[in-house]
Amino acid sequence: MDTDGHRWTQMHTDEFEARRHEGEGKGRRSLTADGTDLTATGYNEMMPLNFAMIHDGHADIMRFLAVNPAPVERQRFDGIFRATNHSYGAFLRFFSEKSILSEDDVTVGAHMAYGWMPTAINRFGIDDLPALVRILNDVKRGHFPPREDLATLKRGINNSLVGASKLLHFVAPTNIAIWDRRIARFIHGNLAEREVETIQAFLDYHRDLNLVVRHPDFGRIGDWMNHIVGYQVSNLRACEYLMYLEQVIRSLQERADRPRDPRRGGEPEGR
Repeated sequence: MDTDGHRWTQMHTDEFEARRHEGEGKGRRSLTADGTDLTATGYNEMMPLNFAMIHDGHADIMRFLAVNPAPVERQRFDGIFRATNHSYGAFLRFFSEKSILSEDDVTVGAHMAYGWMPTAINRFGIDDLPALVRILNDVKRGHFPPREDLATLKRGINNSLVGASKLLHFVAPTNIAIWDRRIARFIHGNLAEREVETIQAFLDYHRDLNLVVRHPDFGRIGDWMNHIVGYQVSNLRACEYLMYLEQVIRSLQERADRPRDPRRGGEPEGR
C-alpha cells in the first residue's frame, strides 16, 4: 500500500473507541463554544462552529476507517485524499515562492482555485485585476480583507465567494480558510447557495474557526491531521480539511445507500 494509504490504516479501532466514548454527550451541532445546549432551545439554523463539532467529525472519520469500508468507497476516498494533498502542496508553493503577486499570478491563481470547483470559471474580472492584485498582496502581507475587499474579490472571481476563499487561502493559508458548500453543510446542514455566498457567513465562519483552533484540545487533532497528510498544515487548514473529509465520507456513504440501478452496471441511481 502507498504511504498515504498506510497513514490512514494506522488509525486503530481502540483509539477510535476511546475518542468515541470521550465524546459521548457532546452531540454535534448542539453546543456553543461555552457549552450552552442550543438543541434544547430549538435553535437549528446558522449554528456557530464549535469544538464539539470538530471532535465528532474526527470520530466520524476514524469510524469510517476502523470499520473497513467497502472497497469501492475506500478506493474513491483514497483517490480524493491523495489528489487533494498533492495539488494542495503545489498550489501553496506557487504562491509562497513569490514575494509580490502580479496580474498574471492572480489570473493563474483564480483559474487554479477553480480546479477545485465543480464548474469552470466563466466570469473573471479583468477590469478588476488591479484591485485584485492590491487586495491579494495585502493579504499576503498578513492583512485580513475588509468587507469591501471581499466584495471586490467575489465580483472579480466568477461572482463566487467560495472561489475567492480558495484563492485567499492559497495566498495566506495561516490566516484565511477555505469556505465552500461542504464546510457549510458540516456546520449548518444544507444551506441555500445564496446563504453560503454571503460575506457575513464567511466572516462568522472565520470568527468561530479561530475560536475552535485555540481550544486546548485542538492541538492533538491538528497533529493527527499533519500526520495523515504527511506534511505540516496551518491550524485553520487542519480544521477545515477535517470538515471537508468528513463530508466526503458522508457523501460516499449516502451514494452507497442509494438504490442500485442495473441499467448502470449496478452503480447507485442518480450518478
